[in-house]
Amino acid sequence: MTDEQRLAIERNLFEVARDLVRERANFPWHRDDSGQFTASCQKSSQALAIDVFHTVDRLRSRNRSYCRCMGGIVTTPAGARGQVGPDT
Repeated sequence: MTDEQRLAIERNLFEVARDLVRERANFPWHRDDSGQFTASCQKSSQALAIDVFHTVDRLRSRNRSYCRCMGGIVTTPAGARGQVGPDT
């Protein structure tokens, strides 16, 4: 990755998430068909995911933040019917 590419990606990330670009030299950045990094694009899903999860990871209250965000989400095992509880 060139300095210019790195800076373009960093400019597209929240300030607190920008250090990931330098800290993880082997990060699997998404690329388009021509081989260009896409995380510098305005609507990059990878940049959005890094913004959210790397920023939350830096919070002192990250566990509480994740719990509040995920508290309303209920998952069930594949093929399960009805409520999932200790008897299922």
